[in-house]
Amino acid sequence: MAERTLDVFLDTVNACNLKCVTCVFSDPRVAALPKYTMPWELYEKVARQVFPQAEYLTLSCLTEPLMNPKFARYLRFAGEFEVPRMEFVTNAQLLRDEHLQACVDARLWRIAISLDGGDAISYETVRRGASWDRLLVNTAHAQDFFASAPHQPILRVIITLVQDNFRSAVEAVRRALQWGAGEVELRETLTFPGIGLQARQLKHHGDELRSVLLECKALCDAAAVSVLILSENAPGLKVDLSGVPPCHALERRVAIAANGDVMPCMLWAREPLGNLRDSSFDQVWNGSWRARLRDQFRRERPLLWCPTCTICKDDPADDDAYFRLLAKPRPLGPFA
Repeated sequence: MAERTLDVFLDTVNACNLKCVTCVFSDPRVAALPKYTMPWELYEKVARQVFPQAEYLTLSCLTEPLMNPKFARYLRFAGEFEVPRMEFVTNAQLLRDEHLQACVDARLWRIAISLDGGDAISYETVRRGASWDRLLVNTAHAQDFFASAPHQPILRVIITLVQDNFRSAVEAVRRALQWGAGEVELRETLTFPGIGLQARQLKHHGDELRSVLLECKALCDAAAVSVLILSENAPGLKVDLSGVPPCHALERRVAIAANGDVMPCMLWAREPLGNLRDSSFDQVWNGSWRARLRDQFRRERPLLWCPTCTICKDDPADDDAYFRLLAKPRPLGPFA
């Protein structure tokens, strides 16, 4: 049996149902891209070759996994490989009973729901195209469903903060605790070039942001719920780069796009290591391109803190890098 050493990030679609202001899907060019799902034959190949080596697996990277019309089938199949920590991240707008039952059948470790706002106005401003009422109905139903199920995944709630919503973060945390969240993550948004995020960042709101985040932390601490804060601007709460370890991409982290491209991480905008359409995972993972990149990683020692990465793009000023991640061509068979 293969040793489980990999953290695997996998997209089975290249699409999302929303156009969040924090995300590359708000780039107007994305709407014209052909939408596709990873073909079952390719997914089955990925699963059989990669999942037995995974200690952690998430069935979502940059996209909304429930846009895959057969996601429940894909999730159940992943469950057959008994990955110790398996999850997916969703906006929950499309969450249905078939998905919830698949979570139970696959014995999903964790489900993560994005909650970018504590009220309808802030949430729908950031999550363009989403319905606050639908979110509340779907999450309440999920609570009831899992309460009577033989297996209940941990609920992780992710709250991404920009100027439009950070003042409602306390209410968002209260909502997450009402849902029974076992983990809460508050993060300032990463900068995706070309979508106007500079004006929404919190660099000029540091003291107010700190006050909000401390109140959020106090609520979680009082409820004995794990809380992770990823801030670049809140005084005293900023990520301490001196304590951040080197990135372990190329050693035990791998991302796989819906077209079969294999990359060191989910934000990798350079040439992929290879593609699983006509190569095996072992051929790609142990190939010469990865060996050359490992030399660069050892020289530059990028940190495990993506905003500081100087390696994932050929040109740090490349504004189209993340758009191209979504513009990868549809995979065509046969799949060797």
